[in-house]
Amino acid sequence: TTSTLDGRMVPAAVVSIESNSTVDDEPSLSRVQVLAGAGLFEGGMHVVAIGVAWVAGVNLMEGVAFSVSAAAWACAFTVPLLIGLYGASRVTWPMVERIRRDLDLVMPFFRNCTVFDLLLISLIAGVGEEALFRGVLQPLAAGWVGAIPALLAVSVLFGVAHYLSHSYAIYATGMGLYLGAIQLWTGNLFVAAAVHALYDFVALVYLVRLNVR
Repeated sequence: TTSTLDGRMVPAAVVSIESNSTVDDEPSLSRVQVLAGAGLFEGGMHVVAIGVAWVAGVNLMEGVAFSVSAAAWACAFTVPLLIGLYGASRVTWPMVERIRRDLDLVMPFFRNCTVFDLLLISLIAGVGEEALFRGVLQPLAAGWVGAIPALLAVSVLFGVAHYLSHSYAIYATGMGLYLGAIQLWTGNLFVAAAVHALYDFVALVYLVRLNVR
């Protein structure tokens, strides 16, 4: 998921830890602007992924399998992330507190969005980011340095792409490792993208629409 923050686009995993913003904070962007920003940034990642895949000779659809079992695996892999989200909303560790402060600046932008808007943003983020990072960059890097070094390198790049603070970049790197490991284990980009989208959607509803603090 994305929004605009001081001229920066804020990517998908930004919704992973609970915000401390107050419900009276007024969003500075309309739902149309948020949707447009998500479409341009996350959709742009998908376009970049297609372009890089074409130049590098990578078939983005190879290994993508839509099935009931793949959907079930995606749901199962999302559960630990949601447990982590709930747990993180109730601890006072310094690193988590830092991430909350970062998100205090972000969550108000989504307050005008409907549940359907949040679903659409999550789907765009899941498809766009996974196509680029796990669908193109990870297999390309694996061909050069091997599967595990590629997983590590692309995960760090994923963290840098989601930089809000050092703490948040570390968290996003961990998320990249998790999604990349799913891609390696299943060999199915659909599963990683579905986990990404499902987690983003539930987290956004939990944090934004339910005003959890």
